[in-house]
Amino acid sequence: MSLSPKNELSREISRATLAKLDELGVALSPENYTVWYYDLAQANPDLSKMLRQIEAQERPFNNDICAEAYQRFFGSGQQARIIDETCERMEKTMNRILSQMGSVTTGTNTYGQALEGFQAQLAEPESVSEVRNMIQEVLQETRSMQDHTKQLETALDESTKELASINDHLIAARQQALSDGLTGIANRRCFDEKLEELTAEATRENDPLCLLIGDIDHFKTFNDTYGHRVGDQVLKQVAITVTQCIKGRDLVARYGGEEFAVILPQTDLKGAERVSEQIRQSIEKKRITLKASGKTLGAITMSLGASQYVPGESQSALVERADQGLYRAKREGRNRTVIQPSEPEKSAA
Repeated sequence: MSLSPKNELSREISRATLAKLDELGVALSPENYTVWYYDLAQANPDLSKMLRQIEAQERPFNNDICAEAYQRFFGSGQQARIIDETCERMEKTMNRILSQMGSVTTGTNTYGQALEGFQAQLAEPESVSEVRNMIQEVLQETRSMQDHTKQLETALDESTKELASINDHLIAARQQALSDGLTGIANRRCFDEKLEELTAEATRENDPLCLLIGDIDHFKTFNDTYGHRVGDQVLKQVAITVTQCIKGRDLVARYGGEEFAVILPQTDLKGAERVSEQIRQSIEKKRITLKASGKTLGAITMSLGASQYVPGESQSALVERADQGLYRAKREGRNRTVIQPSEPEKSAA
C-alpha cells in the first residue's frame, strides 16, 4: 500500500528530524524533536528565523539552546497541555527506536565475533570438509544478519510512520487550540501569544508595529432582532472580509464577542490607518441575506481604534490605547477609524 504524498512528506521530515538531532548531538526528547520537526517542516517561520540567527552566530546547538527555543515557541501553559497529550506516545516511540538501534548494534557485534572466529579457524584448516563447513556457517551467520537488518529496517520504518502520525496530530491539535471555533481565524489565546512575540521583535529590530481593534456596530441589537444564527453569519462574514484586507505576517483574531483585533508588524500609524479604512469600507459594502426569505438585512458597519507600539511598553498598554480609539469612534458616530497616539506622540503634535 503506497503512502499519500502528505504522509510521505511527513515521513521524510520525521527521518530528517531524527538525523538532525543525531548530527547536533542533542537528546532525542519530545521537546527537541518538536523544535526541529517544526523547523524542517517550515511550519513556524519565527522559530526558523531564530534558529538561523543562532547558526549565523556559530553558537553550538546544545540541549540548553533547544530548550530555550522550545520554551519560547511551544512552552506556554496552553500549548504545553496540547503537547503533553502526545508526549507519552512520542516517548514510547523514541524508546522503541533506541531499543532497535541497540539491538542492531548487538547483532553486529555478534556477527563480527563470529567472523573473527572463522578467520582464526581458517589459519590452520584440517581438511577441505572443515573449510566447506566453515563456509556454510559463515553463510548462515550472514543470512541471519541480513534478516536481522531487514527486521530492524521494517521496525524503524514503522516507528517513523508513528512519529509522522504523532506530528500530524500535534499540528492539528495546536491549530485547533489557537483558532476560533466559529470563524476559523485566530482566537484570543493566539492573539496574546503573537502580540507578545511581535512586540518583542519590534523592539529588537527597531521596527514599527500597530494594532487595530474593531467592534461591529449595533451587533447586540442585530443579534437580538434576527437571532444568533444570523449573528453567527455576520461574524463569519466579517472575519472573511478582514482577512481579505490583510497580508503577509499581519494577524487577524477574534478578540471577544463581536470584537476583532489585527496586529500589523512593520507598519506605522499611517499604514495602519490605511488598512483600517480598507477594512471598514469593505465591511460597509457587505450585505447579509436571509436564506429562507431572501431578505437583505442592510449594511454592516464597524468602528475601529488604532495604536502604535512604543518600544518597551507592555502589551496591555498598546491594547488599551487601541481600545480608547475604538471607544472614541463609537462616541463620535460609529463606522469610522480613530487613531489613538501615545503620550509622546500627543506632545510632539
